[in-house]
Amino acid sequence: MLNPRIKACLFLTLLIGCGLFSTAQGEFIKVDDFENLTLGNVNGQNGWVAANSTSVITVDPADANNQSLSVTTDSTSLFKELIVPNETIRMVFLRFRFDGQLNYSFGMSDMASPDRIGHFEAELNMANALNDLRVNNDGNYDDLTPLHPDTWYNTWILVDNFRDSMQVYLNSTPGANAQSGDRLANDAGETVFPFRDGSANKLLTFFVKAGGGSSGNSGPLYFDDIYIENTHGTNLSNPVPEPASILLAVMGILGIGLVRLARLRP
Repeated sequence: MLNPRIKACLFLTLLIGCGLFSTAQGEFIKVDDFENLTLGNVNGQNGWVAANSTSVITVDPADANNQSLSVTTDSTSLFKELIVPNETIRMVFLRFRFDGQLNYSFGMSDMASPDRIGHFEAELNMANALNDLRVNNDGNYDDLTPLHPDTWYNTWILVDNFRDSMQVYLNSTPGANAQSGDRLANDAGETVFPFRDGSANKLLTFFVKAGGGSSGNSGPLYFDDIYIENTHGTNLSNPVPEPASILLAVMGILGIGLVRLARLRP
């Protein structure tokens, strides 16, 4: 039978641990990490609407213990409700990767059921053989940075629905937060990009539009760990820490508990 003081110490340590994890998560709210969905067609699962049965829940190509969303087709679209109210600012976080050449766009739409490229407001895109990530800058595509196939990218999209503009942060370090140097700029050094249509009201959906293009390569394009910040804050934390980071946090919590237990000994 544990001494009541020891029980209290262990309980307090558990509360500290929960607080640490809550702080690491910040104010990000999970939209989807695909872990509890059924492998196969994503259409109809957890609010996803997909035009093609090749948009599927699949095993992460880099981690057999993880599930992700795979988009594989010459031409398709899919979306899920993700609301950014008018006159608010929200940070959207996600991870994505691609295999080979693929034409695609993803971002935010003010349409409830988007299915065309013109339905984007905040839009990231790749549509050339150089694999350059591009941003839609007030109706024109600007190059941001070259990408590499078979690489998971952490992506932060600051959606400013006050000024109808977006900013993008990107890195490929697993579990890493974004730094100021991760903010992407076009060739003119601009880092703030007006929406595709220049203005929008309430944004309603996270939207993906993909096509194989002339290359004949249809992907896949993968997504995972979609989150949204629930305040105006420019949250550059990563809501998906690496397992090693979690282990270190747990070890730290246990260390706190052991120190307190030692102090409680007669």
